Amino acid sequence: MTLPFEPGISLCQDYRAGMPHLAYTGLSENWLLKECGHLHWLLLARLHGRDAPAFSDHEGRTAYAAFTAIHLRGLHLERISENARFKLHSHLQPAGRARHCSEHRLLAAGRPCGEVTMLSTFVCRTRAGDNRSATRAQFTAADGAPLAPSDLARTLLETGKHWREADPDARSREQRFRPCPTLDFNGAEFLYFAQFQAAVERAEWALDSRVQKAPCRERQMYFYGNLNPGDDLLLRLSPPADAGGSRRCEIRRASDGRKLAEVLTCRSQVPALTTSAARGRATCR
Repeated sequence: MTLPFEPGISLCQDYRAGMPHLAYTGLSENWLLKECGHLHWLLLARLHGRDAPAFSDHEGRTAYAAFTAIHLRGLHLERISENARFKLHSHLQPAGRARHCSEHRLLAAGRPCGEVTMLSTFVCRTRAGDNRSATRAQFTAADGAPLAPSDLARTLLETGKHWREADPDARSREQRFRPCPTLDFNGAEFLYFAQFQAAVERAEWALDSRVQKAPCRERQMYFYGNLNPGDDLLLRLSPPADAGGSRRCEIRRASDGRKLAEVLTCRSQVPALTTSAARGRATCR
């Protein structure tokens, strides 16, 4: 396949919030990730003049756009409640050979509710059915020089490289999670990128139930690999770095210890423990 390097392409989608879109405190962050990922995939097809997002590498192997970095910021998902109308304005452009960057702006009643930036690269499996063999896809050389990544995409690339080499936090508490094939893997049979966010949310909830009253305002996610059904995730969750709830979670593959992702979460201030709750916490220890 030859990937043409064309100007970016945009799309605007309208929604009315119903139960599939909503979570406990407003619009579901997990739904937002999935929808933005879906729009990224559709825009890739349109950018390359295709009716459907079907791609293959120079050897004819199926290629998928795997996210390498995602940055959600300015989140105010609580502004979107049942039956509310909202919009997603999306734009995608090439960011290097076989790499693309999309930006999605969330609006409700004319008010900004968040922005999502997504950086992807094409990957394929070198061994059929083995997600651990996924590697960057190679394509037929396109005419002309590839577009240089935008400043935003370049920042995501550099930050992702930094966290890939970062040592684990010695204060981290580890949780083990086994993804379910029928719930957590997608139609391409990879662990779905949005399920990394879901696993981190579950881990935080297990450690401290107060997170339900501390909405996520910003999240950075950097991806380095995948795993097969039956393998476990090891989530190493650090203590909050500050009163605002900024926290790091390193995610590794249990079978060989390979780092699969880094997730950095910043919440609104976590409510203080009440006296009775503090006593309960002390007793449990």
